[in-house]
Amino acid sequence: AIPLMIGLWSVRRTFLESAAGRPFSEASVRGFRRFAWASLAAMIAAIVERSVTGLAVSTLSPDIQNVLAIGVGSEDVASLFGALILVAVAHMFAEGRRLDEEVEGLL
Repeated sequence: AIPLMIGLWSVRRTFLESAAGRPFSEASVRGFRRFAWASLAAMIAAIVERSVTGLAVSTLSPDIQNVLAIGVGSEDVASLFGALILVAVAHMFAEGRRLDEEVEGLL
């Protein structure tokens, strides 16, 4: 939950900057980039958390000892794909900022 909370707090700055008419400001791009990476970290943390929980259950249960199950389902793959798309959009957002600075330099 911590990476997701950090990400949501960071994307807040992106929305505030966009509302103020500065969608490509440094703070806006930085906030969205942090949000994208935090989303990816939260997805990976969820997979690790489920695996550790499964390990604890299998270790403590007398019926199913010495079993480690790491499960990655279609929902995890979809969430991971969505998080990777956010990271790609963050890179595009940074490129948009660079182009915006270039245009402003020409004017």
